[in-house]
Amino acid sequence: MTLVNKIKTLSSVGILAATLFLAGCQAQSNILAFTPLAPSASMNVNRTAVVSVTTKDSRAIQEIASYTKHGELIKLNASPSVTQLFQQVMQQN
Repeated sequence: MTLVNKIKTLSSVGILAATLFLAGCQAQSNILAFTPLAPSASMNVNRTAVVSVTTKDSRAIQEIASYTKHGELIKLNASPSVTQLFQQVMQQN
């Protein structure tokens, strides 16, 4: 193997290793996206029960969950917010 080929090989390996290392350093998103399904179009006219639901997000903190990873606290947030999600589900039904 000539010196030029060795340099090319080492350069390629170095670039590949740096790419893999930097890809591992990329920050993960802490947003959980929720998309409620639209209600089905079928309608049952023989309903015998009425359900009334009132929703209120009375949590003191906005994140929906948290965990520790390598000693660092990771907080997970909802998108849309829990209040908006409840409102959207109730308006669809």
